[in-house]
Amino acid sequence: MKYRSVSVSASIAMLFVCTILMVSAQPASAQVAFDNASSGPDGGGDTFDHMIGGGSDRVLVVGVGREDGGDVSVTYDGVAMARIADAEARVDTGAIQWTDLFWLGEADLPGAGTYEVAISGDANPDLI
Repeated sequence: MKYRSVSVSASIAMLFVCTILMVSAQPASAQVAFDNASSGPDGGGDTFDHMIGGGSDRVLVVGVGREDGGDVSVTYDGVAMARIADAEARVDTGAIQWTDLFWLGEADLPGAGTYEVAISGDANPDLI
């Protein structure tokens, strides 16, 4: 086998550069602030009011739980929210329950205030 020799000063310089890179490469972080929570009427209510605050980089997330099949959609102040996740689970009774998550980002959110969340579709949703 052939080994390549590296001078001690070159090794120390490489170690120094690697250490500087590791120290200067701080992970990005941001504060996440909880603003408000609301819930719709249990048992299939399709609209309710939700208040949002002001600021920048806001995100609104709505969760919908349902027991029957079909599709649901959600709007906030009349703007369609995008579905970001859905899941289904079989419960002890043998029924299947679905959970859907929807979101709306800063660019589509209105100013601070109270606006209507509307759930529609051919399913019977319960807001969670």
